[in-house]
Amino acid sequence: MSEVIKLDRKLDAEAIVEITESVDSYLTGHNVRHKNRTLFMLESMLLDIKAHYEDPIDVSVSVIKKFGHSFIIVIYGGEEFNPAGNEEASFQTHILLANMGLAPSWIYKNKQNEITLEIPKNRLRGETLLLLAFLASVVVGFSGPLLPEAFLKFASEYILGTFSSVFMRLLAVFAGILIFFSILSGVCGMENISELSKNGKYMLKRTMIPSVVGTVVFGLALIPLFNFSFGERSGSGGVKEIYDVVMNVIPSNPVSPFQDGNMLQISLIAVITGSMMIILGNRVSAVKELALQGNALLISVVELICRMLPLYIFSDLTRLFWENGLSVITETWKPILLCYAVCFVIGLGMLVIMSLKYKVKIPVLFNKVRPAFMIGLTTASSMAAYGTSLEINETKLGIDRGYTNFATPLKNQLHGLTAILGFLIAIYFCADYSDISVDMVWFACVWIYVFLIIPAIPPVSGGTLICLGILMKQLGIPSSCVGMAATLILIFDFVVTAVKILLVHMEEVEEADRLGLLDRSILMKE
Repeated sequence: MSEVIKLDRKLDAEAIVEITESVDSYLTGHNVRHKNRTLFMLESMLLDIKAHYEDPIDVSVSVIKKFGHSFIIVIYGGEEFNPAGNEEASFQTHILLANMGLAPSWIYKNKQNEITLEIPKNRLRGETLLLLAFLASVVVGFSGPLLPEAFLKFASEYILGTFSSVFMRLLAVFAGILIFFSILSGVCGMENISELSKNGKYMLKRTMIPSVVGTVVFGLALIPLFNFSFGERSGSGGVKEIYDVVMNVIPSNPVSPFQDGNMLQISLIAVITGSMMIILGNRVSAVKELALQGNALLISVVELICRMLPLYIFSDLTRLFWENGLSVITETWKPILLCYAVCFVIGLGMLVIMSLKYKVKIPVLFNKVRPAFMIGLTTASSMAAYGTSLEINETKLGIDRGYTNFATPLKNQLHGLTAILGFLIAIYFCADYSDISVDMVWFACVWIYVFLIIPAIPPVSGGTLICLGILMKQLGIPSSCVGMAATLILIFDFVVTAVKILLVHMEEVEEADRLGLLDRSILMKE
């Protein structure tokens, strides 16, 4: 562990400015692209600490490096006060940010408060490695006919195949537990939403209903665009099969859902447990904290495993290309074009509706949100655009600061319309490509699984792959298609994320307007 920066100050307005400027200089000097959200959280916590204590207190702020990760450590004396969880704190530092990897940790020992905030790494580098892995697999995969057959067989089975199996097994060990903690911590966060009365409930309804409707509408509309093999699946079919699906939601024991990766059963256990934790309130506060810590721990473990993700993509796709040749590439243009086209229509449609409703020209409206849109388009990360989105909402769209601080992190976590579209297209394509037998019960299962799994996707680069692997296993799609599906989702993710950011901005404008929290003069200003 090495200390990079250490500042000891009396916490007043000037000290806060000096501290944030020093950390800003460090992040800028180390080319941290997503520094805004870290600076926002740091400044927000320092302001909350200053407001809590009557007199300026001594505070020590350090930046340290530990095992390849960088952290900001804030230490201050006085009574126990956690700006990341206390009711007096601003909402943006509350529990919901834990689900997006933004919440700091806090402890009180030896009459001192200590906060740890991790500095995010440049996610763009990870996305670049995944794209390079895809390109490398194309080159090596299509060179297969030039290599000896004995070598191809050995390499496919004992080298590439072994690595793929090891990677997926490591993910399987932690996948069910991670999704359980992710859903559980999310359900616990709903307690804060309910406390905000009508504003929170209205915003939550506005966020979830489009996902429900979109799942069914997209699910039905996309069926004619693929060549499915309709017929009886395993089982007796009809009413008996629907009954079996419903009964399969209820686990027979607490272990098998995690062992089998049964998403519906894991979700049920997490929702029931989380709901009871909300009912019991402060009596299980330690368990709530354990859920958040468990979520953070599992995310870190999976992040470590997912450092091997580029190699997995390379291994799995190379074997796929060796077995199927150029046909894999020539057939994937269809789902890619379909996803991009539908996302474009959704985004443009929302801009047209908002332009007509608020009398703002479409180019003007788009230019207001373009900075956040471009961050999403180039990084495939809505959290990379988090700080920019907050600034746009307040200064460009005229949304009340208090509301945007509350709504933006929650909507980033729960808004799933475009992500649902991407998942449905990838799953439908893999079912078509692998020629499995499907029926309407299968489609209903797809819709249910996708709707439930989107809010539970862990905020790590391999999080989508974890959920995708579980989905495909439950739906009977061969594991050989996981690499191809993961690559499709990766390609989809840039446009899907950018359009999601656009939709979230537009929805927050409507919500703020209805709640009387919108300054229309700022919105209409060119």
